[in-house]
Amino acid sequence: METWALLLTAIGAGGILKALIDNVVAWLKGRQAEERDAWAERDKEAKARRLLEEYAHRLRRMLFRLGAREGDGEDDVPRWPTY
Repeated sequence: METWALLLTAIGAGGILKALIDNVVAWLKGRQAEERDAWAERDKEAKARRLLEEYAHRLRRMLFRLGAREGDGEDDVPRWPTY
């Protein structure tokens, strides 16, 4: 009976030790750095998207000031996209 208890304890401790070692190895390989880089890339893309939306808005206002209106004809200003 003691052998089973010892065996189960050793397997449990071995599983925890393996998970700990895996995390340390992943940290050494730079998993956290990759995740930080992914977040930085998302922020960069979001900033570019905002700049494009602002630019499109400025162009649209310029067209309206020059007399272009929605529904004027074939070359009318397209509707603003819905999100």
